[in-house]
Amino acid sequence: MELPCFYALLSNTTGYYGRCNARINKSTKARRLLMHSLVQAYIGTMGQMISSIHTVWIASSIVARHTDDRPPQGITHLLETTIVDTLSTSPPSRIYVHWGAYESGKSRAARNAKARLQMAGKLVMLFAGFEFTYMPNAREWLRVWMGVPKDRAQDELSMFLPPNKQAVLIIDHADDLLKRYNEKDLAEALRELNLPTLLLFGSWERAVDMLKQEGCRLLGEPGLGRWHWQDLAKLYDSFPEDIRKQADTKKDELCRCALLSGSPGILQFETYRCAESRAPSIHRAELIDIEWENGIRALSGENMQGITGQFPDKNLRFHWGTSRVLQACV
Repeated sequence: MELPCFYALLSNTTGYYGRCNARINKSTKARRLLMHSLVQAYIGTMGQMISSIHTVWIASSIVARHTDDRPPQGITHLLETTIVDTLSTSPPSRIYVHWGAYESGKSRAARNAKARLQMAGKLVMLFAGFEFTYMPNAREWLRVWMGVPKDRAQDELSMFLPPNKQAVLIIDHADDLLKRYNEKDLAEALRELNLPTLLLFGSWERAVDMLKQEGCRLLGEPGLGRWHWQDLAKLYDSFPEDIRKQADTKKDELCRCALLSGSPGILQFETYRCAESRAPSIHRAELIDIEWENGIRALSGENMQGITGQFPDKNLRFHWGTSRVLQACV
């Protein structure tokens, strides 16, 4: 009789400890699951915090990259004022196009407009299309030059722009971009940025393509960037006195050259040539004058079938063919 009682007691004791071990195991597993969940939550929180810090760092680097303290320089031209007025009030994602003939002061006007827009509290991202970095498409090229890292290329651009500053985009020498990316690719990438944008072209054919094919808007009137005599005279008076005295011997030719070209860069270049007793290039001024005429006609909507750009052409090559120059002026 005692033996079965012993086995019963042993059986009960074993069952008791077994149940205790099961409860301990369950408790340990629960603690492990809880710790795992806490660690995962901590890692997720730290990841979000690191990502937020990275985003703030990118935003501050973009602002620093595109901000400079250079004041406007030189003579204020109508083109510069039109850029400022238009981009200050433009709705997002609108793309404007400006074409100006060779050496008509597009780059200088863009730099001065940037300085004035910055003083008005804007973030102005200005860069040139010839600043080459190989990217497979225009979208990636734009973001790299803005300062967005490749590993954040899929994020919304608005994440990296300051909320208290309106951002605008100006691309000088946009012709160079269209030698690598087509008009549709560039226009889609720009609209995705959702920023007021200005494209500056040296080829009127490229400018017309963007206007007709991609629905961009012309900045101001056709021929807006051409300098007239009152502007050129102010520019000439700003040159050093000794240079002007030396150039005065060929002033008649110089004035004719400046008026034909309508370009401040040509006036400056030819003035210094004259100061070295070299005659101004009336031939080049005539070629630029022809470009102004054809470009203004094309931007005004005329049919230019059979007429192409020459100084430069669509691929930025300059053709020094015959012009309408009078032999008596050579």
